[in-house]
Amino acid sequence: MRRTVVVLLAVGTVLTMLAAVIGVIRPSFMVAGVSEAAVRPFVWAYAVRALPLGAILLALLFGRPSAALGPMLLLAGVVQAGDVLIGAAYGVPGMILGGGLMTVLYLYAAWAVRPARRPAAAVV
Repeated sequence: MRRTVVVLLAVGTVLTMLAAVIGVIRPSFMVAGVSEAAVRPFVWAYAVRALPLGAILLALLFGRPSAALGPMLLLAGVVQAGDVLIGAAYGVPGMILGGGLMTVLYLYAAWAVRPARRPAAAVV
């Protein structure tokens, strides 16, 4: 995978993790105009998902080559796509734009690291 893609993945993953931490500290950061008490359970739910998934993804990106990287990137892309749908349903532009960008990036990277298909053996 190209170094540029790895850097973009890492930066996006760290920003996602940072948003989760900021959301826990200041829930109104995640959704403006909503009481912090109403949002608090949801930012914690986001954080308990984003932080471990992000940490594992960063370890896979910068650790030894692993067959787990492709499935993890696919999982991250699906999770981000879910965030886009939630953002669209509730009118949260940051979730739509940021999540959309990361969905495309994660899914592209998952495709880029897929194992090469071997040609079928010839039958004689």
